[in-house]
Amino acid sequence: MEEACNHFGVFPSKFAVFPDLLETAGYFVGFTGKGWAPGDYAAGGFERNPAGSEYSGRPLEPPSSTISKKDYAGNFQDFLEARPACTPFCFWYGGHEPHRKYETGEGVRSGKQLDSVTLPPYWPDDEIVRSDILDYAFETECFDRQLGEMIVLSSPSVNSTIRSSW
Repeated sequence: MEEACNHFGVFPSKFAVFPDLLETAGYFVGFTGKGWAPGDYAAGGFERNPAGSEYSGRPLEPPSSTISKKDYAGNFQDFLEARPACTPFCFWYGGHEPHRKYETGEGVRSGKQLDSVTLPPYWPDDEIVRSDILDYAFETECFDRQLGEMIVLSSPSVNSTIRSSW
């Protein structure tokens, strides 16, 4: 499929992308965080990220130095507020978490226990590996928390101003 499938390639605009097809069909389309990346879609002829229009204006003070400062759920709320009434939508949540480099020990500092980790038998069973798994779990939970808030925000029966804290 040419270089569009490569990790750092140029994405040629001759390829139809799902978000554009949805937009043509009447959907409101956007993304927050990491859209199509890490490549060069502009060099391929795209005028915007193939994931749609970007919503990234809300900052967030994260619980760790390695967690993105993007308020993904807040950006989704902005997207929903910009969406025309009764319009179907497609929103791409491209969280940067979990992603290395983790802040060493953030999992343990968040209350996770080293002895709760079950490791595959082919991994070294030591404190460094167990802590690394907990750091990964911490970042996964941050991703999940933002996604959970987005699900709540997308429910028409829920007050869209409800937000949890870290």
